[in-house]
Amino acid sequence: MIRMSTEMRHRLGAAVTGIGIVLLGGLAAAWPAYRESVLIRREIRSLSHRVGISAVIADDERRLSLELAEKRRLIARSCRTVPPTADTADIVGRLALPVDGVLVLDQNFTTGAATRATGEEGWPEQAIPLTVELRGSFDSGFALLRSIERMDRLLRVTSVRATADRAIDGPGSPPVHFSIGFDVIYADAGGSDRP
Repeated sequence: MIRMSTEMRHRLGAAVTGIGIVLLGGLAAAWPAYRESVLIRREIRSLSHRVGISAVIADDERRLSLELAEKRRLIARSCRTVPPTADTADIVGRLALPVDGVLVLDQNFTTGAATRATGEEGWPEQAIPLTVELRGSFDSGFALLRSIERMDRLLRVTSVRATADRAIDGPGSPPVHFSIGFDVIYADAGGSDRP
């Protein structure tokens, strides 16, 4: 066994104590920085998670905006407006075909009295029946029906009749008598638009 002198023991003890003090001092000095790095890493994970959620939310927002725009286009194409007035004069003006003696021989527009459009109390929608009588070519009558269907306001077709006028002889097809009945729907909020 090796014997150490007392002086050697003191030196070894001082060296071990010094190393311990340096290690404890280094640990004491490094601990706040280590603790700060742990907190920073947690914050980074939290922010990364939030950024990921924000990206998902942004993607959802873009997707929903596109869906909303598509739904609005679909509504614009397929739904008709219900205006506050009947304005039958405008409808007649837009549907009237020129009487040329060839394609359109005669046409007549007749309106009726306003009634409730739904048959239920409390709804402001009113309906004015309008009938178009047209004598002319089949194509003219069909074009009139298509014009009614394509109007941007709500019109409810109630009847369509077409009969050929066989009593007239001549070249080409005989004239056709069309009778197209439809309701002009409007939202009568105050009752002032009733004819």
